[in-house]
Amino acid sequence: MSGSGVLRDDVGGSNATGLDLVLTRAEAPLAALRLEEFGRENGVPDRALFRMQLAVDELLVNVADYAFAGVAHEPHIRLVASVTRRKFTVTISDNGNAFDPLNEAPVPDTTLVAEDRPNGGLGVHLAKRLVSEISYKRSDGRNRITLVNNLEQEQQDQEEPA
Repeated sequence: MSGSGVLRDDVGGSNATGLDLVLTRAEAPLAALRLEEFGRENGVPDRALFRMQLAVDELLVNVADYAFAGVAHEPHIRLVASVTRRKFTVTISDNGNAFDPLNEAPVPDTTLVAEDRPNGGLGVHLAKRLVSEISYKRSDGRNRITLVNNLEQEQQDQEEPA
């Protein structure tokens, strides 16, 4: 990977450990593996890590498949992750076409079976359900989507009897 997992300990402020990856379109699917290593190395609970990986994977597939249609410049995808005692945060940014997936992606009709459902929107829908917070911002010619899992809430959810 370009910038293959540049580890930094200054991401997200004090007591944070960070991961900073610069990816090509072809490398985007490999980010989930590096994110898993990072999460495990930093004590992210399994459930929170799995949920974040799945959300990130869904969003990276969208970026790789759609963000660079008709773009002449070199695609650049960046994933920055940080962990504090309370939060596991990942920001995905790209220099592709402006697109706010939280407001512009189609809302899937989840009452239909997969064969009858039009394509589009399911990955974003899933990502929204997997994380505590999700936001989008366009700045400096880049799409930025930030996902946060509240680790304290995840821990409480795991401890509660079913």
